[in-house]
Parts: sequence; structure tokens; C-alpha cells
Amino acid sequence: MAHLAGLHELGHRPHGLLDLGALVDPVLVVEIDVVDAEALGRASGDLGAGRRKKGDPVDPAVGIVFRPKVGDRIEAGQELGRVHARSRDDAEACLRRITAAMTLGDGPVEPPPLVYGWYGG
Repeated sequence: MAHLAGLHELGHRPHGLLDLGALVDPVLVVEIDVVDAEALGRASGDLGAGRRKKGDPVDPAVGIVFRPKVGDRIEAGQELGRVHARSRDDAEACLRRITAAMTLGDGPVEPPPLVYGWYGG
């Protein structure tokens, strides 16, 4: 990190050095049964947080912070994460895509096993 043009502090205090985007919107929801992780990744990429092809720029200030894990208990109206965007239109479009990427339920969800099996076992 020390050789990155003066950004050696990045590993110690990244939030003090990185722009976090002009807009930060909370993600609120009820109960989640399923999350389409690929859809979340594509929504984040469309904000500018990823590349579609080699050479495309990446905006480190935008993206999605999604906190819960499968099986976590979610309270109605609880903030699940945040959308970092450059414009209100981008933030609203991303929030719609996040909502569409989730299947809501009304009961507890069992977390998946940490290990499904062992190779060669």
C-alpha cells in the first residue's frame, strides 16, 4: 500500500480517504426469504461500482452496503444497508432494483450450512 502514490493510509483509515458518494439512502424492508446476489451486484455495477468491460472506469464512491446474512432476524422497517449514489435518480433506480432482488416472507429462514461437503471425501 505504501507504493500507491501516497495512499498508504488507505489500509488504516479508508473511510477518511474515500469519497462516499453524494447521496446515501437507507435500504428498508420487512422479512427476507431470498436475495438475488447477482441482481444486487448488477445494480451496484450500474451505479458505477463495477466494470462491464475491460477499461471501463470504476467509481469507488458508489455502491451498495448490504449488512444482513441469511437467517438473520429482520425487524419491519429495519435498515438493511445503504445505497451510495451520485444522483437522486440513480439512488431511486437502485433502491427499486434492490427491492425487486428480494423475495419477502413471513417466517424465519434457516441459514444454509457453512460447508456442504468435502472434495474427495
